[in-house]
Amino acid sequence: MILPLTDDLKHFVYEHGADLVGVAPINRLKDAPLNHHPSRFLEDASCVVSMGIRLNKATVNNLPVTRRSYGIQYEVVNAQLNSLAYLVARFLEERGYRAVAIPASEPYDDERFAGDLSHRHVAHAAGLGEFGLSNLLLTPKYGSRIRFVSVITNAPLEASPPFRGHICDECRKCVDACPSRALEANLDKHSWTTGRRIDYEKCNHYMSSVLRGLPCGMCIKACPIGENPHRNP
Repeated sequence: MILPLTDDLKHFVYEHGADLVGVAPINRLKDAPLNHHPSRFLEDASCVVSMGIRLNKATVNNLPVTRRSYGIQYEVVNAQLNSLAYLVARFLEERGYRAVAIPASEPYDDERFAGDLSHRHVAHAAGLGEFGLSNLLLTPKYGSRIRFVSVITNAPLEASPPFRGHICDECRKCVDACPSRALEANLDKHSWTTGRRIDYEKCNHYMSSVLRGLPCGMCIKACPIGENPHRNP
């Protein structure tokens, strides 16, 4: 039956360190680019499982002083997400279904500034949040202080309810905090459900040249959305 499998899966995901999990039915991702559609990686895909692990508040809130710590945290969380996605894919395969784990960060298409699958769009389709002006997914509890990973599967999982409401207050703090000015691009075309095309070239150039390969995170620090985001534990 669908419900017990979905409940068992979510229990497994939370038990292995996730802070958020949702299920996006494949029809909610029908507008994904052909080369980035889930069916490219699994022909009979029925849904995509989205899982998130939050970032530690103090490390984000004390940027740029904590830049090196933030860089380490970024790598650690990505590694945890990749491990979680592998375990979830194995969980589903052991129950007779097919599943493909999509990496949280690498490999990355440097020309298109895109991964194999947009984890942010999957997370939105799984009902976990909306796109803020930072073009990151905002969740009610963690704001943008969370990273995502996805597992494509043909398992008959119950779809999570779509995200309702509007949580971004359009304060523009993330836009103003961006040192590369990348977030100023296409603001008039921004969508709360699909985001927009920011100036990824400026963003990546700043991190590779100025920060020498370290992640930036200033737009995440600036965002006021989330559970006391600027109060350190």
